[in-house]
Amino acid sequence: MQANVLTDSKPCVPGFGKLCRGEFSASPRVTSFLSVVSRYQVSVNHLSGRANIPSDFASRNAPVCTEPNCQTHSRSFKTRHPALQKLTNIKDVKRYLNVASIAKDGLLVVRRCDPLAPPNELIIVPRNVLDGLVTALHIKLDHPSKHQLNLVLKRHFYALDMPKAAEQASDSCHTCASLKRFPKSLVEQSSEDPPDLVGISYVADVLKRNRQLILVVRETVTSYTSTCFIKDEKLGSLRDGLIHLLIPLKPLNGPSVVVRVDPAPVFALM
Repeated sequence: MQANVLTDSKPCVPGFGKLCRGEFSASPRVTSFLSVVSRYQVSVNHLSGRANIPSDFASRNAPVCTEPNCQTHSRSFKTRHPALQKLTNIKDVKRYLNVASIAKDGLLVVRRCDPLAPPNELIIVPRNVLDGLVTALHIKLDHPSKHQLNLVLKRHFYALDMPKAAEQASDSCHTCASLKRFPKSLVEQSSEDPPDLVGISYVADVLKRNRQLILVVRETVTSYTSTCFIKDEKLGSLRDGLIHLLIPLKPLNGPSVVVRVDPAPVFALM
């Protein structure tokens, strides 16, 4: 048998209509009222405050409660607390209000309707527990891939930025990191025949350390290294430095010398 509840609060009547349609109110007080009313088979109708004298008097003159753990008083304090009322302005709450509804068991869910599939209710997961839930599912399901983990999460849960949480759980997993394949190198390494003589192949580069410029020349076969300070990286300084380092290493009547450098614009002008 369905009972009739009369109230002089006008917001509670349309709020109850939202509850019957699967929606919920953004007001903390109306939500608290609806959470109690939804437990019973009742209908809510409006009654003028002038005709509701006994209930109106009792609500304005409540008896003194001596119980320190009274849930009614603690709930009333939480709903009136200004810091908690400001929580309704959080962007996450506003985004959830557009899609969320209350299930029969009191859970906040999002109804999902896929083609050729029965309707499904996805449980809303807050941000503060999302990372723990995703990590637990990642371990429970034996370390699935990011795509597989996303499919499981989208089948049962709804949360803001859920794909990002699944990606972070997979990237931070040490087991998954140890099983990844090494990426192929962009630069192919190959061997070549050794030179016919020693002292005809060199590599050169500029080393910067402690605000000093050091020109380094190394012989490719013996790894013999010679260095000198240069004042800047201009064409004249680099050319004079290479000549200064190569003269002691190459005789005047010797074979030609090849010096390999990086593709810097100054080296290209030599």
